[in-house]
Amino acid sequence: MTRSATYVVQRTLVAVLALVGLLAPVALLVPAAAASEERDLPLPAPGLPWFGPQLDWLTDSSAEYRERLGSGAALYGQRVAYPLTRDSTFFLRRLVTGSAAQGAVAVLSLEPSVPLEELTSDDASALAEELSTLHEELGTKLPELRAMRTAYADARTSPDPEAFPEERRAKPPKRGQDPTQAKGRVGFYLSALTSGVRQLRPKRPLSDAYPEARLAALDARWWIVSQFDSVVVSMPDGGSAAWRHRDPDEFRDLLRRTVEIHQQLHRE
Repeated sequence: MTRSATYVVQRTLVAVLALVGLLAPVALLVPAAAASEERDLPLPAPGLPWFGPQLDWLTDSSAEYRERLGSGAALYGQRVAYPLTRDSTFFLRRLVTGSAAQGAVAVLSLEPSVPLEELTSDDASALAEELSTLHEELGTKLPELRAMRTAYADARTSPDPEAFPEERRAKPPKRGQDPTQAKGRVGFYLSALTSGVRQLRPKRPLSDAYPEARLAALDARWWIVSQFDSVVVSMPDGGSAAWRHRDPDEFRDLLRRTVEIHQQLHRE
């Protein structure tokens, strides 16, 4: 091993050992937050390995990963710059909340962005405070969010296929075909543009009373779901489904609030 490689390894080991005590709250985040499922999630047997991805949290999420996999992971990982910055705090929060929502373990890897001798006790305290805050929030915020979800029909699921009406439309889709997956980068951006414009248009007749289609979880990507005014989507485990509705009024309200928040951030 070269001298430079040895130095890198030593830096990493020292950082891990110095901060392992601060990372203990991460292990407590999952038990403190009830899983999004009502049933208890199975845990790996003692002594067996746990598997999970290290996602690009800027373009991916634990929910999207679960849809692709068809099942939740035992853990999710994320590399975070240390000392904490505005960006690394954002990624830390996405990791913890996304993992806890599925009852998974959040595995945090700290990457020092400065020489170790420049790290201070204030940096460690800031990290410990953020982890402690997350631990406290997850014990109360997730139950509040689950209660809030019940006000939306999209969040209510049923294991009975007969719980939803049969598909029905006032007129057939264009060219007789439902939307398909976007092809290539150009198709992806075109789908994003047309989907955004579509949210401002009135809903089609009958869409409130009847779903326009039924989709498996694997096919329920945003660029497909956004093309329907209402659609029944099965859950990843195939044991239940939800009836999703497009709500132009809600979209306008969220768009307005988003613009206001960004304007406020820009002023600050």
